[in-house]
Amino acid sequence: MSPPWGGPDYAKVDVYDIKTMLKPCDGYHLFKVATAIASRVVMFLPRNSDLDQLADMCLSIDPPWAVEVEKNYLNGKLKAITAYFDKQDSIDENCIFREQHR
Repeated sequence: MSPPWGGPDYAKVDVYDIKTMLKPCDGYHLFKVATAIASRVVMFLPRNSDLDQLADMCLSIDPPWAVEVEKNYLNGKLKAITAYFDKQDSIDENCIFREQHR
């Protein structure tokens, strides 16, 4: 999913707050709804998204999910991130960060 980021104002803050800046529903609500109907969820988010919030979202449901974050670059500049969430049978490693240059 690619939820609305709130217009160009997302780029004016140091850290994009997924709870308060995603409109009309916060990122936690969207995540919970998506996990109720799918075993994998992908979110395309601003480059300055709070990565700790992504990890917290994984822990906000029972059982916790895993997340892998891909940093998306274009011409050497970070443009966005893509968060890949997976339902886990057991709790192993909750957060994996990977950069992909394009």
